[in-house]
Parts: sequence; C-alpha cells; structure tokens
Amino acid sequence: MNLSALDLLLFVVLPYVALFTAIAGMTYRYWKQPRTVSSFSSQLLENRKQFWAVVLFHYGVLATLIGHAIGLLWPRQVLGWNAQPLRLYVLEAIAVTLGTTAFLGIVLAITRRASTRRLWAVTSKTDWVLLVLLFGQLLSGLIIAFFLPWGAYWYQVSAVPYLRSVFAFHPDGAYVAAMPAIVKVHVTGAWLLVLAIPFTRLAHMLVAPLTYVFRKPQVSRWRVARSLGAAAQPSGNAAQLALATGAFALCFAVFGSVSAMMPIIRGQLHLDPLQASIVVAVPVLLGSLGRIPLGMLTDRYGGRIVFSAVMACSIVPALAIGHVTTFSGLLAFGFLLGIALASFSVGVAFTSGWYPPSRQGTALGMYGAGNIGQSLAAFGSPLLAAGLGYVWGFQTFAILLAIWLVLFLTFARNAPSLTPPKSLMQIMAPLKQTASWKLSLYYFLTFGGFVAMGVYLPIFLTETFHLTPKDAGFRTALFIVLATAMRPVGGWLSDKVGGRAVLTMVFPVVVLAAVGLAIGGMAPFTIGGIGMATAIGLGNGAVFKLVPEYFAATVGSVTGLVGAAGGLGGFFPPLLLGVLKKSTGSFMLGFVFLGIFAVMCLLVVRPKLFAFCLVPPEPGSPSRTCSRQRYCPCARSCAAATAA
Repeated sequence: MNLSALDLLLFVVLPYVALFTAIAGMTYRYWKQPRTVSSFSSQLLENRKQFWAVVLFHYGVLATLIGHAIGLLWPRQVLGWNAQPLRLYVLEAIAVTLGTTAFLGIVLAITRRASTRRLWAVTSKTDWVLLVLLFGQLLSGLIIAFFLPWGAYWYQVSAVPYLRSVFAFHPDGAYVAAMPAIVKVHVTGAWLLVLAIPFTRLAHMLVAPLTYVFRKPQVSRWRVARSLGAAAQPSGNAAQLALATGAFALCFAVFGSVSAMMPIIRGQLHLDPLQASIVVAVPVLLGSLGRIPLGMLTDRYGGRIVFSAVMACSIVPALAIGHVTTFSGLLAFGFLLGIALASFSVGVAFTSGWYPPSRQGTALGMYGAGNIGQSLAAFGSPLLAAGLGYVWGFQTFAILLAIWLVLFLTFARNAPSLTPPKSLMQIMAPLKQTASWKLSLYYFLTFGGFVAMGVYLPIFLTETFHLTPKDAGFRTALFIVLATAMRPVGGWLSDKVGGRAVLTMVFPVVVLAAVGLAIGGMAPFTIGGIGMATAIGLGNGAVFKLVPEYFAATVGSVTGLVGAAGGLGGFFPPLLLGVLKKSTGSFMLGFVFLGIFAVMCLLVVRPKLFAFCLVPPEPGSPSRTCSRQRYCPCARSCAAATAA
C-alpha cells in the first residue's frame, strides 16, 4: 500500500522523532537538571479536587497502559482469550471503565486548574498543552471504544503489528493508514505525548520515588483540640439532596433497563416465561443483600466515597450487558447490575445526616423519588433501542451515570458528624432490636411491591393483555411515576401524623388493590394498579420516616437491613409469578398472596386488631374496662386492659 505524504509523516517519521527526542531529552534533563524531574505537586494550594483528579487519572491511565502493553507483548494469548464472546465482553467492559475513569480524572484536573485562582497562576503554557493532549487522547480513545467496538480484538491485528514494526526499525504505516480517522488521531496523539515527555511534567513518570517506600511514617499533631460536638446540627442542604436523588435515579434507571428491555430480550434470546422471571429477579438479589454492607460502610466512611464507588461499579455491567448473546451471560451481568439498586441505603444515610428529625420524612421522601429512574428506563429503553440500536437501551443510562459521577465527586460533601465513628459491633447493635425487623417487614411489602410491579409489569402486560413493548413500557412508566410521586407525600404525611398512622391506612388499600389486580380485565386491573401505586408509594415514605426516628445514630446499617428486605420483596414475587404462570397458566394466585401478606403487615403495625380493638397501644390511652383483653397481644401494656 502506497502511503500518502501525511501518513508517511505521522506514522513513519513522527514515531522515531518522538522516541529519539524523548530518550535524548530525558537523559540530558536527568543528568543536567535533576531537580526539575518532578511532578511539582500543587496539593498545598488545593487538596480536595486534587485527590480525586490524581486518583482517577493515575489509576485509570496506568491500568489502560498495562492493558495496551499486554496486548503488544502477548498478542496470541490475548486473541485466544477473546475467542470466547463472554471473555471479550468482560475485557471490553473493563477497558471502557478504565478509560472512562482516566477521562474523568483529566476533566477534574483541568476544571481544578481553571477554577482555582492560585493554581491558574502557577500553571505554565506547557502544562496547558499537556492537559489538552491528554484530554484529546483519552477522548479519542473513548470515542473509539464506543463507536468502533471490539478493540480488544482488532487492536491485536492492526495496532500491534504496526508498533512491532516501528520497534523493529521496519515501520509499516499501512496498518494504521487503512484505519478510520479517529484511530489515526489517537495514534498520532500517542506519539505527540511521547515527544512531549522531556519538556513537561510527564518526565516524572520515569522516576520512581523508591525512598518513600522505606521512609518512616510522618506523625502530625494538632495544637488545638478538635471537638466533634462543636458543630451545629445541619438544618438542611438542598444541593446535597439533589445530588443524592439524581445519583439514585440514574442508578435505578441502570437497574431498571433490564426489565424494560425484557420483551425485546426474550425475542432475541428465545427465553421462556420462567427464564425471563429469573433474569429480572436476579439483579434484585444483589441489590437487596448488598444494601446491608453498603449501609454499614456508609455509617463508617461516609456516603460520598461509598456512593461514588457504587456508581462506578454500576457502569461496567451496564455497558457490557447489551452485547450478551447467551442466557448465562445475561444472568451474570444482570446480577452485577444489582449493585445499582443497592445504592438506596447509601443515599438514605447520606441524606438524613443533612436534615433534622422534624424534616427527615420529607427529605427522605424526596430522595426516594429517585425511583423515577425506573420509569425513565421503562419508557426510554425500548424507545432508545428502537431508534438508536439495541445496545443503547442499556448504554445510554450508563453514560448518564458516568457524567453524574463526575458531578457527585466534585460537589458532594458528607454531613458534619456530631459523634465519633462507631465500631462494627456498635453499627450492628440495632439489628438485634425488634423494631428494625418490623420495619423490614413493612418495606418488604411496600418497596418490594414497587420493585416487583416495576420489573414484571412489562412482561405481564405483553403476555396477558397482548400490548406492544412500547405500550407496556409506557403503562409501567406511569405506574412508577405515580408510586414515586406519592413517596414524598408519604414522608410529609408521616411528619404530620406519624409513620404508623400512615401505614395503618396503606395496608388496607393494598388489600383492595390486590383484589382488583386478581379479578382480571383491563378496567379492574387499571384501577387496582392505580390504587397499588398510590398505597405503596405512601408506605415507602412512611417507613423511612420511622427509620431515622427509631435509629438516629445508625441510619445506614438499619437502612441496609430494611432496604435489603424491600429488595428481597422485589426478588421473590417475579419468581413466584413465573412459576405460577408456568404451572397454572394464570397470575391470579400471586395477587391473592399479595393481599394476604398486606393483612399480615396490618396486624403487625396494629396488633390490637387481633381483638377487633382500635385503641392505640401507646401510653396515654383512656382508662376503661376492656372486654377483649383476653384475646389482645397488647393487654400487658394497654391502659384500658389494666383498668379492667
């Protein structure tokens, strides 16, 4: 292949100019100007943004470079690894995640220097040139990853032979000249970065500070005692609430994309009803059980770092699942997507710390409105898949979540702590109390019903009423929107009349709604669905008004337990409905069991109903003779019973 003059210059001449300049320039700089071979840290001028920029960029770039080097040194082994599609999907997802991490780091680094006056003053022109080169290189790499997929495969048969020919002094630029323009830009950018090494801060990457490994730890002492109790209790923070709500909404959208796309997935992978039920239920399993350790970690380390880690871990399977072609691969990446659902317990602990008890019901209700993310997925994923392609039904929300992760890392702050950090045993102590398990039971019904209806409605509507995936997604989105909108209302009502009073009204409505769902026919089902969405939305807000009210010091761990119960409430019903549909040909028994369980919850929240008694069991009840105390489980604590 005859190369053009430009290709000859960029892919044959430039590599040797860059390599010679880098070697000669670094040799001269190291021996003649050794003190300039440094990164010249600006940590003392600004530390908070610098930490995240450095961590994200360095770890992302280092891992990405190692991946490129492995492909260059062992191309046959990498091609053998990629021979199985699932391995290729995993490798692609890891590569995209690492590239995204490095890109977020360089964006934070540029933003930090541009927005901090002291840093702007000490940033040289070569620093800006270097930042622009790094930004362009990482951006072009991400564009290649998204629009020219399977780079882990074609890199071995195009870029690797080219690089080996350069290092063997027989350069063959034809390998690159035949590639798309964005690949040429990426390769040229790499050689320009090599050329810039001797003249910029990149020089410090060739110098390992080994003395730091053997240096004794530095001890810092504060001259002024810092009192943890000196800080005033926060009165609220709308910005932090908005950041947490947005993060939870996008996590929920990533999680909900699987169920939203299930009618399309079933057609592509030829799944039966039970397999479809398993796929939509599996993410809920990790999303449920993961809430317990995440809640404890939030109590220990704060919501900012834990929430950021959860968002980062949710992006990887969301990018990969759209390329899966087997049932086992769908289960594997679907399970990993459950980490997005587990983010709920992190946000509750993060948000409640910013608000006093009198406003926590409303604040947590607004945070819980992030459930709207599942509505976005239910309505948006089928539309995106139809308009842009199948994979974009999943990847769109992953990209949005990555953008929100940058915003969260930049602006999110933990609430000031009024107490010292607790030990693991102190964090787990509330789990021994009966109240935490009662709240778990209530949430098993309210949030479990929300998740189960949200993930299974598209399947139910397409099978029972023969709706199109688009129409089923629209109706599911309306259900989720109504339930989500009622959640802040439930928190607000709980602030006014108490959480137990709201739950006492919610559970009977759930029973009536279950009857409407079980009858059959579009009209009763629609009425029952509206009643169900209203009731469980109010119930979700009421339950999480009671959590910080009962367990103010360990909100995260109790939220983890309660949230896990709610998630499990969304895990089992889809499986049960799938089994019932396969064995009986109908979903009716599933809604009957739902009504029975709602009656059980009503008897737990108001146990005196066993004796047909509506006297509240709290102290202060009027003294009068009670003829039903023999049948009442609260007779020992009831003022009316003791008067008898």
